Amino acid sequence: MLARPGRLYPTGLVGGPLVVAAQRRVVRVAALGEVDTALGKPLSAGIPITAAEVVWAVRHEGALSVEDVLERRTRLSLVPADAATAQARVRELVDKSLTGLA
Repeated sequence: MLARPGRLYPTGLVGGPLVVAAQRRVVRVAALGEVDTALGKPLSAGIPITAAEVVWAVRHEGALSVEDVLERRTRLSLVPADAATAQARVRELVDKSLTGLA
């Protein structure tokens, strides 16, 4: 059953199923940054992607490599300078997440 636009869900989220799913993801990723403040920080100055988004991509979206995170999950590879700047931090986060340390 498709939700009507603007429908209010019991959780307080508004929209159809895809919108609600995206809103839930945002809340959960933000919560990672609240639990561990280092994860709530951007990968580097000028790049709005947080470390929590990288950890989420590995833990919940099945990302298995730095390239997967940079190309598919965050799209940072569309700006090569940003991808190069973030690559070392993303590698660290992917490695830690795959071994259960992040």
